[in-house]
Amino acid sequence: MDAAVFAAGVGKRLRPLTSVRPKHLLPLAGKPVLRRILEALDGVGVERAVILVSYLGGMIRDAVSSWGLGLETLFIEQGNPMGTGHALKTCGPHLAGDKFLVVYGDITLTPEVLMDMLDFHGREDGDAVVEAVEVEDVSRYGAIESDGVRFLKVSEKSRSGRGLANAGLYILPRKSLELAERLQRSPRGEYELTDILNMMVDEGLRVLVHRSRMDWWFDIGAPIDYLEANLTIMRREHVKEIGRGARCMGVLEEPYYVGAGSEIGREAVISGSTVMDGVLIGGGSIVKESIILDGCRIGGGCRLTRVIVGDGAVIGDDVEIHGGQGVSVIAPNTRIGSGAKITGGGVYP
Repeated sequence: MDAAVFAAGVGKRLRPLTSVRPKHLLPLAGKPVLRRILEALDGVGVERAVILVSYLGGMIRDAVSSWGLGLETLFIEQGNPMGTGHALKTCGPHLAGDKFLVVYGDITLTPEVLMDMLDFHGREDGDAVVEAVEVEDVSRYGAIESDGVRFLKVSEKSRSGRGLANAGLYILPRKSLELAERLQRSPRGEYELTDILNMMVDEGLRVLVHRSRMDWWFDIGAPIDYLEANLTIMRREHVKEIGRGARCMGVLEEPYYVGAGSEIGREAVISGSTVMDGVLIGGGSIVKESIILDGCRIGGGCRLTRVIVGDGAVIGDDVEIHGGQGVSVIAPNTRIGSGAKITGGGVYP
């Protein structure tokens, strides 16, 4: 079975983190979101992934090529992204077989969830399957309505409250590609894949809903989602990893990830955090529940809690940053002077 992976989005709500890298390459416990998706697909026997790219597409191509994955990859340029329905239409000519998987490239995914969905499809013998997870506020996602396992319709981000969220994972038939040609723009001005689902129901196709627990699923849409996804995956996978050439003269408290070539100074503490490649953290600094992206420099005596530090940022000595119940984001390639104190969520500078 082929899979279409949508990795063309700009990631506007994740700016400024996505000013220097696409959101699909943001790391979770040291491993990019897109790599986790492709490894999950490979793990269930998908032979080829058709990857749709646009924004910083060359960076995605180079990264995927360096990972040495077992499945074949084919990159398709979307040009001007005009929604998920347009994404499917663009991938369509390159997808083989009567049915194929579709995955949004900014969700977390595991082989276990994929296999469970495929087994469900085999048992229930539907024309299509939509993956759904129950969330407290469905307004951020497409809200799915169902009658047992039978899909009724999906409304794109139109109501609030507890409900079934569209997880961005599907098994679709070739008929969906025919319907994509008939799509009209939605009120948001985009061509929606969810409209294709509704059209399939109208055409009499048997569309099914597969429900799963939310503990595997994050939609990496905003900085708080990204931080919480990283914390959850670090804890779930009991991550304790130090990359090649990294030096740690401080204390590492589980879970932790320290990337290649990074250096942790004397009496520094890294707790529940991801520290990516080529990072220097000065002596006596404490980093908790945070993400430090590639090439950052953090001085001595700093206190960072619930912070995402963008690529190449420099933080002086004795700086205190605390995201509170949210997250503080330090923009890539910026400098925070020594002695600064930043509290509460937000983007700095």
